[in-house]
Amino acid sequence: PCKGQPVVWVPGSVWEMYVYQQHDDPFIGWTPCGYRGSRVIILRSKSCLKTLDTPLEKKQRTCDKCDSLRNSQELKKVMTQASQDLALKARKRAHALELQNFNLRRKADRLKKKVTDYQRMVMLLSQNKIAGVSQILAVAVRNGASPEAICTRLDWAISRTYAPHSGWSDRELDVAFLVKAIGGPRLLYALQKAEAYPSLTTLRRRKVIPEVTPSLEIPSDEEINSNISALLGEKGRKPPKNPKCGQVVMIDGVAIEQGIRFDSSRISALGLCREHSAAVKVTVHEVGDLHNIAKALDEKVCHYGKDGTVLGIAPITDKENYHVVPLVVSPLCKTEKGDKLMKWVKEFLKNWHSNPSGAAIHGEVNVLATDGESSFQKLRFLLCLTKDLDRNSELGKILYQLSGLNRRTGDNGLIGTCDPKHIIKRFATMLRSPTGIQLGDTHITSHNTLRKLELGMPPSEAALLLNPADKQNVPKAVNLIQSLQSSTPSQPAISPSSKEEMENVVLPSHDGRVDGVEFVARILSYFLLPFIDVQMSLSEQIRKLSTFSHLITALYLKHRLSFLTSALYADSQAIVKSILFSLARLQLIDPSMDLFEGTDRLENLFSHARTQDHARNFDILQLCHKLSIGSEIDAVFQRHPDLNQGHLCRNLVNARGVDHINPKSWVGNVRVGDVDLLAEYAAGRNEANHILAERWGEEARVDFEALFNSHPNMDHLQPTGSYVGFTATGEPEIDAQDLDNEPVAGSLIPSQEEDNDLEDTRNKIHHKEHLGLNVESQDLNPTAKKSDSSYLNVNGTRHYIPTLMNTLLGADKERRKLVTTRPLRAQGVSILKALKPDSSLLNSSGNEMDNASASHVKAGDLGGVLLQVNGTICLGIGEALNFCQGASKTNLASIDAEDLDAEGPKSATVAVQILDLIQHGRDNLDSEGGDSELKWRSAQKYIQIQALKDGTIQQGHFVARIPGTHFHLAAPDIEYNGKRKPIWSLKDSDLKPIFENAWSDLSPDSPDIVEKVKRLPKSTGPGLTQLPYLLRNGKPSYLLTKEDLPEQLTIVKLNAKKQVACCLCGKIFLVKDMRNHVGLNLCRWCGREGCLMQLVRSTLKPPTITSNCPYHYKKMGYTRASFPTEQTPCTNIPLNCPICPSDAYGKQPTFWKYNFISHMTDNHLIRTDNGKEVFPPLVPELVVTTRISRLEEEKLEVPQEITKAYRARYLVEDSDPVE
Repeated sequence: PCKGQPVVWVPGSVWEMYVYQQHDDPFIGWTPCGYRGSRVIILRSKSCLKTLDTPLEKKQRTCDKCDSLRNSQELKKVMTQASQDLALKARKRAHALELQNFNLRRKADRLKKKVTDYQRMVMLLSQNKIAGVSQILAVAVRNGASPEAICTRLDWAISRTYAPHSGWSDRELDVAFLVKAIGGPRLLYALQKAEAYPSLTTLRRRKVIPEVTPSLEIPSDEEINSNISALLGEKGRKPPKNPKCGQVVMIDGVAIEQGIRFDSSRISALGLCREHSAAVKVTVHEVGDLHNIAKALDEKVCHYGKDGTVLGIAPITDKENYHVVPLVVSPLCKTEKGDKLMKWVKEFLKNWHSNPSGAAIHGEVNVLATDGESSFQKLRFLLCLTKDLDRNSELGKILYQLSGLNRRTGDNGLIGTCDPKHIIKRFATMLRSPTGIQLGDTHITSHNTLRKLELGMPPSEAALLLNPADKQNVPKAVNLIQSLQSSTPSQPAISPSSKEEMENVVLPSHDGRVDGVEFVARILSYFLLPFIDVQMSLSEQIRKLSTFSHLITALYLKHRLSFLTSALYADSQAIVKSILFSLARLQLIDPSMDLFEGTDRLENLFSHARTQDHARNFDILQLCHKLSIGSEIDAVFQRHPDLNQGHLCRNLVNARGVDHINPKSWVGNVRVGDVDLLAEYAAGRNEANHILAERWGEEARVDFEALFNSHPNMDHLQPTGSYVGFTATGEPEIDAQDLDNEPVAGSLIPSQEEDNDLEDTRNKIHHKEHLGLNVESQDLNPTAKKSDSSYLNVNGTRHYIPTLMNTLLGADKERRKLVTTRPLRAQGVSILKALKPDSSLLNSSGNEMDNASASHVKAGDLGGVLLQVNGTICLGIGEALNFCQGASKTNLASIDAEDLDAEGPKSATVAVQILDLIQHGRDNLDSEGGDSELKWRSAQKYIQIQALKDGTIQQGHFVARIPGTHFHLAAPDIEYNGKRKPIWSLKDSDLKPIFENAWSDLSPDSPDIVEKVKRLPKSTGPGLTQLPYLLRNGKPSYLLTKEDLPEQLTIVKLNAKKQVACCLCGKIFLVKDMRNHVGLNLCRWCGREGCLMQLVRSTLKPPTITSNCPYHYKKMGYTRASFPTEQTPCTNIPLNCPICPSDAYGKQPTFWKYNFISHMTDNHLIRTDNGKEVFPPLVPELVVTTRISRLEEEKLEVPQEITKAYRARYLVEDSDPVE
């Protein structure tokens, strides 16, 4: 077949220059049918023969018709036209390229100019410090300025002739606010000039801070809702990522300046206590209103607010948004009770759940957290323990499996808790307290704690940690507990042989107590570590808290309040309960959430208020301003986390003395979904029992399951069926250590001081001292101006109300000075120096012991003590715990030995525990050598001298406080048992003289022997079987039998209704009437000589009379007997002589009223200058108590003439007018 005719396309490429479009013309005689490269096209004639017939055609492979196309004029014409079109296109292309080249040159020129402008801009920025450059650029871009114009503006800014007045972003305004709030307005001004920050005026106009409205009286619904909307609404704090996690309400108090401020928005006086301000009109419309307020303050109808109660709210857990927002600020005079507090807190909760900006977007309130103050305790009791958790709820199905967990809640499942930092501070106070801790049969005091500390650190550091003057120092409290756990072992492994080793030996008296201190610290650390050990996982936290909860429950059952006070027990258990509830609830809501506990967030807000300026204190209005600013500071850091430095020490692994912990610093796994709550709780219970058994043996284990199942109300908060720390009426209990115990019971010291916060220092500052404050109302509300409502017309003169308030109600009215460490810090005096960490501030001073000479008696020394046992008297060896002198209630670690026998202001008392001694001979001593005489060795136990009540062990069961005259020093030796523990050893030959001296010092033949013996410690407990000490043959030793006792101690008293004969006249009378009969003739009960008697007065109890007279009527009504009646006209009663000196017990001698003249004649006559003996001037007490009325004389048949003659002869005034 014909292949077509190849034709070279002269105009150019067949792809670009062939005239394909002309084939639309039907008169074109060919069609393209193929290509050979880009310049050869194969054409086929439309009249092609298709086949090759002739040889020539076959040779050319083209038919004649197609071959004729090579010479076709029409084809040549087409090719010529195509060539012409190509030239035209070339010219057009050349022109286009010329235009393009021109445009490119113009563009290049423009770009070159721009590059020059940008280079100039860069040079300007790099070589000059241009204030507000970002604002300059922002304004220029917004206005569409060219680079040249921008450079011009930069030139102006460099020459200080141009500054932007707009263009501030929200972040820049936030930064300026931080500068103002943290650094002050002067810093903002400096940065405005140096860096073109917004001015103070611009900041106030552009950034309005949500303001906390203080309460005028009891917080009202309007005030509460206003604060919720302002601080948590659209412009307030952002809600948590998951509002279902819930919110915690935190309530605490902060000391405020006692003064009245004017609230211009409500035209009211602000600063009166909320408890009583309802009785006063607080709105101010005329000057008389101010006078009425002043009168109410003078008459104590109402009071200045001393503290500001701050109620804040924050998410239960969050890493970023965990700051607290203040919603209620209210002044009080600290007389508000828990039930009154509960009413307005309950109203707050009601408003929170109804306010659109409250629970609806931020979540419900699930936890109420306060400190340990009594009114706050009752608040939690009334609000958070009102109903049982539903057993069939999802939460109840989990928590009812935790045996011993208190499952009572408030409305909406509200749980009460306390700030862990307050508990830790109170733990440290307990360890420093001279009251001491009862642990088994051992009583631990602060000087034992000091000894334990000194084993691992220098004495000066130990004394500083134990210094009670800085109770609010949380890092020191944490460090104290940590140090007690990490101290070196209390005793060397081998017996000391050198003098140097002997100086480092812990005496047997201290060894057991030092171990006890470490044990107590170990218990407390189970509570402490979950809040400070950042490596601890949430599972480990729950296990330790469960261990702590079970341990203190067991110790409460063992010791009641002799281990932990009621408030400390209840508050710490409430914290554990709250954490368990929160964990179980969060596991149901979102197992991926993290739970952080122990951040005292309200204290962080208070720190903002304290550090915003240099003012020593603030009043209630300034407190609101500062809290508003502090809350906004936290909100800014929340919006811009990169601006927040956070804690300086992020790595808190193995840190000591930790206080505030940023949740970001926690490295342990605290994901709630990874915790097996039931298993960890049970593991904690088992660990608690292991610790108890390790300390006291297997019998110390507690069957907690049986205990809590024995009664429906038995749980950790109610270990005996009722709430610890509260009476049946819901009132907070007074701790046992706050009650005065009987001397015989062994109370060591008086009550412990109240745990007040450092910020609770009361103060008053002159109003002019507030002029330098940086926080004013304009910082919060820049539109607030002095309106006509801020002025009053007084006698035609216009007065500014705040000025009138300062004059009538301000600091000049009742000025108080503030005691503060801030001036000391300004002088470079550290708080450690201000606290004076010397021995004078320690209740039990280790320095006293270390510096004591051989003539001093120290805590831990042994001495002989006489005790009453089974109606007789025996010797016990007592171990001194501490000493008191005179009227002082401070415990001393040592006193001069001579002061044991001192009288008057230096008279001493000694707190002792009686050692259990076992007699040993040479054949059964562990140590080799020694003499053959008998010895008494300590059994390493103390004798219980008082019987237990309800099976609980308390301080008075093992400890007695005795006069120093009854403590007779012993000289023991130190030996070591098989466990290489030091024990006391006393020679039998040394005990005999101690016993004899102790008995002789009581003066058995003295008239007051009965009273002296009565004051001896009396054993009524197991000591009856352990005392007197038994010889190896089982016979008692160092015992006075009844035959050895004086007659006056063994005489048997007669029954009051027994009829007996008068020893003088023989007539028969009842014993209770014998005094009245004998009083007609003589004094005393029976009228005979030789009977002894002592009157003992007490401020809490009626007077008591002791006597060895068989006719002694013990139940005589002393007060009734002092007044004459028709039936018993005799008022002859025992009286104390206020003129006579007191004895070693602080008691005054006793005489019979009718023997007054004889007593004065025998003891108190004084000689005048002329040699006469006369009575001294009588004190009023004697004039009244020795009065005998004429009525009494008439009934006693004393003739009136004899009385008048006696009075006239001796110049005695008539006693009848005496009242």
